[in-house]
Amino acid sequence: MSRKIDEHDRSKLAREALRRATDGPAPRVDRLVGAVPEMLAEARRRMRDAPADPVADLVPLAWKALPRLASVAALLLLGCAALLLAGNGSSVDAGAQDLDRMIVTGGVAGGDQDPLLEALLFEEDGDG
Repeated sequence: MSRKIDEHDRSKLAREALRRATDGPAPRVDRLVGAVPEMLAEARRRMRDAPADPVADLVPLAWKALPRLASVAALLLLGCAALLLAGNGSSVDAGAQDLDRMIVTGGVAGGDQDPLLEALLFEEDGDG
């Protein structure tokens, strides 16, 4: 019930405000229209005196460069996919195994390994 009263009060207030606005003299906009050229001149002056924005200077360059970079990336992707499909997978698998070995043990096959990491990963029976 109180919600209906609130809506009724709001609409009554709105009607009263509109009635008061129409009862007065007609608004004069001649001063506002006369001030438009001065406002435009001030806006031009502020734009001219504003400090340069380095990010805004990059927008035209990025507008031209991004589509070209995207097409180059697509061509590189297609080239890599063609090389992977044309070649045999053994060299890729060996590289992946070396990478896995390096991550797990801290060294490459046949190379020097980190003794501290080796001690942590491969516990030996002994004193320590």
